[in-house]
Amino acid sequence: MSRNPFNQLVEPGGSVPPRLPGYTLGLGREHLEIAQSAAGIGSWEWDVATGNSLWSSEQFKLYGIGPDQAGTVSHAEVMAVIHPDDRGSLHTALNHALQTGSFNAEFRILRGNQTRWMIGRGTVISNDGDQPVRVVGITMDVTDRKQAEQALQDATRAKNRLLAAAGHDLKQPLQVVLYALEGMLEAQSAEKRQQLFERGDRAVGRLISALDSLLAASRLDLGGVQPVIETFSMSDVIGYLKDSFAQAASAKGLRLTLLPSSVMVRTDSELLLAILSNLMSNALKYTKEGGILVGYRRRGAALSIEVVDTGIGIPPDKVEKIFEEFQQVDSKQDGFGLGLSIVKRTADILGLSIGVSSVVGRGSRFTVLVPLARAR
Repeated sequence: MSRNPFNQLVEPGGSVPPRLPGYTLGLGREHLEIAQSAAGIGSWEWDVATGNSLWSSEQFKLYGIGPDQAGTVSHAEVMAVIHPDDRGSLHTALNHALQTGSFNAEFRILRGNQTRWMIGRGTVISNDGDQPVRVVGITMDVTDRKQAEQALQDATRAKNRLLAAAGHDLKQPLQVVLYALEGMLEAQSAEKRQQLFERGDRAVGRLISALDSLLAASRLDLGGVQPVIETFSMSDVIGYLKDSFAQAASAKGLRLTLLPSSVMVRTDSELLLAILSNLMSNALKYTKEGGILVGYRRRGAALSIEVVDTGIGIPPDKVEKIFEEFQQVDSKQDGFGLGLSIVKRTADILGLSIGVSSVVGRGSRFTVLVPLARAR
């Protein structure tokens, strides 16, 4: 069998095999080049004896190197753009092709500051002595497919984590509800039944809140959130937040202050309410005394909506992680740790900026920058 140059890697600074003199692409016809360009498929011939390859113009475009027309490329030039982690497996695939007659490989290349995924397919051409002399093949960019597969894998892993968390965090309040119902059937006094009813009612509230978080996270994972951008007054938002959280704040003995504002903003009103509601719920959860303030500042062409609390605060080493799934400042609190993750992902959909500053033991300030409506 002829010498296989891919068994001898070219080291940095080593000699580069000469280009093939006067060799023209055997693919021939102009319409083939046009078809390759339209399909985004590159074609190549690899000379087993020299290690050099002959590329179509589309092959050069796929790799982002060399001329804009068909020509010869050396083994060293090819290896320079192959991802370092995939060079060994590509050599193995080529060696295997010489034994089996068929080349199949999936590998990455480094194109500028991008990493692109490629699939190579080829057939070995042998001489009259049944010795392989060259491999003829095609290359396709499959980066979009690989990214879609990775996104699906990430979503599946996130869903599995979510279900695992749900199995634990939903079970506890359900048990409380069942205990309360059983106790109410056996209770002898109205006072005892009332106590059990209130305990069960609180557990149901926790269940509803947890299920709301699960449904919101699921919608985001499935891409089921489509924003509707509109112009509206902040007074509508303030009224909703006051109606939603005044009773809960009063029950904990906290001051709830929502400064009045009639400023007109432009975004999706329901999604903005979802963001602010999650921030308010988070503030209530981690604030034991003092209060919660919702205020506003103009920042150029945007309105900064600020949710400030006097809660436990966030340790510096956790500030960067609180917007990730299943992260909680206090692990003793109920819930999945999804609230701030939902806030960040919803804000990303709307193109809104989220900020946070906090001092342990003194409280936190969350800000949401929302575009102001343009004056007519």
